[in-house]
Amino acid sequence: MAAIAELEPVDLGAGLVLRPGRPDDADAVAELTVAAFGPSDGPAVRAYQADASGGWAVVCDGPRVVSASGRIHHRFRLDGTAFDGAQIEYVVTDPAYRRRRLVRAQFQWHHARAAEAGELALFVGGIPYLYRRFGYGYGLDYADVFLFDPLTIDPPDDVSLRPACRDDLPWLLASETDRPTDGLRVEHTASRWNTWLTIAATSEWEDVLVAERDGHRVGWCRLHRHPHDERCYLLPSMAEDPDVATAMVGRAIDRAGPLLVVGYDHPGTVFGRQLRTLGALIRLDHGVYTRVPDPRALLDALRPVLSARLSTSPYADDSGTLEISLYHDGVALTYERGEVVGVQSVPGDPDPFGHGGVGVAPDWFGALAFGRWGARGLAERVDDVLLGEHRGLMDVLFPRRPSDVVGDF
Repeated sequence: MAAIAELEPVDLGAGLVLRPGRPDDADAVAELTVAAFGPSDGPAVRAYQADASGGWAVVCDGPRVVSASGRIHHRFRLDGTAFDGAQIEYVVTDPAYRRRRLVRAQFQWHHARAAEAGELALFVGGIPYLYRRFGYGYGLDYADVFLFDPLTIDPPDDVSLRPACRDDLPWLLASETDRPTDGLRVEHTASRWNTWLTIAATSEWEDVLVAERDGHRVGWCRLHRHPHDERCYLLPSMAEDPDVATAMVGRAIDRAGPLLVVGYDHPGTVFGRQLRTLGALIRLDHGVYTRVPDPRALLDALRPVLSARLSTSPYADDSGTLEISLYHDGVALTYERGEVVGVQSVPGDPDPFGHGGVGVAPDWFGALAFGRWGARGLAERVDDVLLGEHRGLMDVLFPRRPSDVVGDF
């Protein structure tokens, strides 16, 4: 596979050229992003361009960068089973160059690079409908968010917070063992922590803070102040007990100034449970865009977790083949006595409803695989998702699962 920097530029016509981003593009891309979304995103764009994972695409008109986007590699785990994926982020176009299909061209470029890297799922956060045009569906719920009344928050006196430093890195990595393993999670690698610490060190709007009590580290949190939309985001964090989480909320309020503090849930953790005690729950209206380019490859990677679900179900002693039509093509799961032993590509059935078969529209496959609502809940919500005579087995293989993906990006 060619290195990103060696890839040939693509002529888009009208003097526009799509090419891989380079280190010397950092200032131009950051300036474009700041003009569109405000100054608080600039340091993060620069830091992620220096990150070795993923890659950037830029569209140039002569020497000028007029559109850009980044692909950030992640390692995911679904109920403990690992696979590679990515997030496409910081998508921006100069207003004078919009409606020229520049973002579509970049997404095609990113999709090809993701396939070369073996990334089995791609995620995007963005405005409604836009990325459905590029083959994405709403695969995950956004994390629950909580709003806080400053007058009701009483931080404990024995917990202090300070900026994290490089010396904290071994402890921050070790804190990963305290995260839940159920559902869909993103690994916090050394590379990711280094990027976050770089952003915090170079930004007046973002912080990575370590909580201490009696000289011992007892938690960490990330804050992102975004004046452009009048918010201060308290991203999913780690706290040893409720008092530590309360101290984090208090510090967020102190540093937010006039901005509204929004706390993102971290399901299954002390931090997440305390947010529910301290704040008012607000649910966002639409989901996270998800694209699964090769459903067969993803299900094959997830065979361990599918087998674990099957082995403890009423179907544990059964053997057979379950075909899932994606309409234009399909996948078949072969299972034997509690184990999924194979995943094959099969022709699609254009009318699975006619004989009680399973049908899943491809843009909803991510929601099925990652457990946004569970198979039954998905079929209840989406007209072209059908479970037919295999409703029970589909519920076992694809149950509803929690996720902390969005806040972890």
